[in-house]
Amino acid sequence: MGHRRKLLVTLIGIFTSVTLIIGAVAIGSLYQITIRQRQADLEHTVRGQARLMEAVAKANLAELPADRQAAIALTLQQFSDAHQRFAGIGSTGEFTLARRADDQIVFLLGHRHGDRSDPQPVGWASPLAEPMRRALRGERGTLVGLDYRGQTVVAAHAPVAVVDWGIVAKMDLAEVLAPFFRSATLTALATLTIGLLGLAILVRAVNPLLDRLEESEGSARAELEKRVEARTAELESSLRALRESHDFAETVINSLPGIFYVFDADGGFLRWNQNVERITGYNADELANMTPLDFVHEEDRPMIAERVNEVFRRGIATARADYVFKDGRSAPFFFTGLRFESASRQLLIGFGIDVSEQQQAEAKLRQHAQRLQLIGDIMEAVLEAGSTEQVAAAVLERLGALVPCQRSSVVLFGDDLQSAHLLSAHGDPNTTLHAGIDLPIGMFGALDRMAAGQANQIDDLGSVTRSAPQQVLYDEGVRSYFSIPLRVEGALIGALNLGASQPHQLENEHIMIAAEVAKPLALGIRKSQLHDKVLAHAATMESRVAERTSELAEAKEQAEAADRVKSAFLATMSHELRTPLNSIIGFTGIMLKRLSGPLNEEQTKQLGMVQGSARHLLSLINDVLDISKIEAGQIEVNAVPCDLGPVINRTVDSVMPAAHQKQLRLTTQLPPGLEPVIADPRRVEQVLLNLVNNAVKFTTVGQVCVSCEPQGESMVVRVADTGCGIRSTDLERLFQPFQQLDSGISRQHDGTGLGLAICKRLVELMGGRLTVESTFGAGSTFSFTLPVWTSEPAMDSPAAD
Repeated sequence: MGHRRKLLVTLIGIFTSVTLIIGAVAIGSLYQITIRQRQADLEHTVRGQARLMEAVAKANLAELPADRQAAIALTLQQFSDAHQRFAGIGSTGEFTLARRADDQIVFLLGHRHGDRSDPQPVGWASPLAEPMRRALRGERGTLVGLDYRGQTVVAAHAPVAVVDWGIVAKMDLAEVLAPFFRSATLTALATLTIGLLGLAILVRAVNPLLDRLEESEGSARAELEKRVEARTAELESSLRALRESHDFAETVINSLPGIFYVFDADGGFLRWNQNVERITGYNADELANMTPLDFVHEEDRPMIAERVNEVFRRGIATARADYVFKDGRSAPFFFTGLRFESASRQLLIGFGIDVSEQQQAEAKLRQHAQRLQLIGDIMEAVLEAGSTEQVAAAVLERLGALVPCQRSSVVLFGDDLQSAHLLSAHGDPNTTLHAGIDLPIGMFGALDRMAAGQANQIDDLGSVTRSAPQQVLYDEGVRSYFSIPLRVEGALIGALNLGASQPHQLENEHIMIAAEVAKPLALGIRKSQLHDKVLAHAATMESRVAERTSELAEAKEQAEAADRVKSAFLATMSHELRTPLNSIIGFTGIMLKRLSGPLNEEQTKQLGMVQGSARHLLSLINDVLDISKIEAGQIEVNAVPCDLGPVINRTVDSVMPAAHQKQLRLTTQLPPGLEPVIADPRRVEQVLLNLVNNAVKFTTVGQVCVSCEPQGESMVVRVADTGCGIRSTDLERLFQPFQQLDSGISRQHDGTGLGLAICKRLVELMGGRLTVESTFGAGSTFSFTLPVWTSEPAMDSPAAD
């Protein structure tokens, strides 16, 4: 019988190992699910906060370009105000905002549940605040580590590159793992129960029988009857032990939190604890005739069936679904299934935990993230809108997704706060309070409260004395409304008004949301107003230019004087003309980088076209400004000794990618020991870059060569190509401003016709001459000369002047 006892020990070891492995796998899976889900939620939140903060900061920097510190301080103040009304994430969740100051991390905003005090600075090399240190190094992601309090947290971090800040959203690991500990305790207890039950059956039932059989091997046949009676007594004892183990297992199973059940591969329930009957409302007879699919909604049944098959196939699986009760009610449950193989069949042991509270917390977190995303979309719409009416309409159209209002409007106040103009309205199209009308200023209550940043609110229009406009609102179904002040740099410019169809329908939460939206709305309106003033000023200037142009026809001398005035005006308007285009290029760049949110393929294509057109327009304006400055005599040429070799090499290197893209050879031929010339290096590079770019542009096959050689007291620079060439009849128009040889609706090359005119005049200002030789269909060679530098420059050279 010794080999039988060894076999029993081996079976016990295998059973115990399998039980422990199943329990460990289940607990490990629960741990990974808990950590990853919380990391994903926190990362989604912090990225939304970072994108929103960058958009606000860029808007403020665009509003205050001359004072970066004030713009940054305004951004910090706006987010500090917004987070004063934020309830936090869980009981330990926290948002922190910080910057690096020398060897310290200085916290700008610390917001924990019930505690809004800013944390103390932490040393940069300290092991604490690792998530913030990574954010300030420009990294984004998630980790589990120590924060500035020395607590282990699950954190998501991201940089706010525009203002060199870092932002962290985190939650204490203890709170994150609380649901895991409950589930792990349940899983461990169930595993222990099954293991103990199996061991009790093996040890208390089989082992006594084996012991008794070993003792009987040496007994005589005469004692067989006595041994039979003894064995019968032992079997009765084992049966009692089994009953006791069964009763113990029943007690443990019924004491487990949540639901516990066992069913076979056919889906028939074999065992369940009392919680199943108590929670579902079904009795034992009803449960015996049901399957697991009967407890979930029809749309969840394919998923649950797949998870059940996964348990029997892989040994373990989890699922989240609504558990449907007998009375039709349901509640979200998290299920864990483990495979158990008996001698004759495979069984599934399942556990279920009600996760209603956890799901509600997750829903609140998602709702907050969606709110931040919607506010970010509103800010993007404000930045994209043109006129003040478009800004207001864009905000009102999106605000309805955040606040349950029947109608909304934006009103602008006069500078003296004695008048009010309804700028835009959203809601009932048949209302008499439509956009474009003037309203009595008294409709908005105490303006001193609004000037101080406080909202005016009426919870029930039916219980107050109504003004004429308020009576109109009441007659059209509005029963409660409030007005949020629109302020820019402390000045009251208007109000954001929201009305609801029920008394007391607009709550404090809605007021806080509207207040957050009011800030970018006010900035957008002010931006549009300034833009309108610039357009009006530009229209006025265009009118003046037209008037001057008509006067030029009266006399040649007056025409030349007016032309110089016009050129001087354009030369001095470089900042005003370039700044709007640079803003367009910058904002489209931000959107193409998806810093303000995702873009679909068509939006990316359209924005790329906008950016390319803006850059092309900026290049054209630069050409116009250059020719205007030349005509106005405002171009400065600093003639100094200049080495042409480095200038030519830099130019060729900058154009080389364009040549490679067209599969052209771009080469240079420079003799050794080039003598320096008297010229302005920057203007020489400008001329050479224009000529080489033109050569590459009009050459489809072959090469472009840049060469240089001395010729008497001058140095000749040539740019030769194998392009399309120029007709002899067009050569006399080649260097005229605004003249293009490739014109008409079939033109293949863009440009203003100013490049060669600018090059010719710049070369002449440096004491040289620009010429061209061309054969139509075979190529062109543009040449320009510059005076060679000597220790005693000639008296009539540009350097002498």
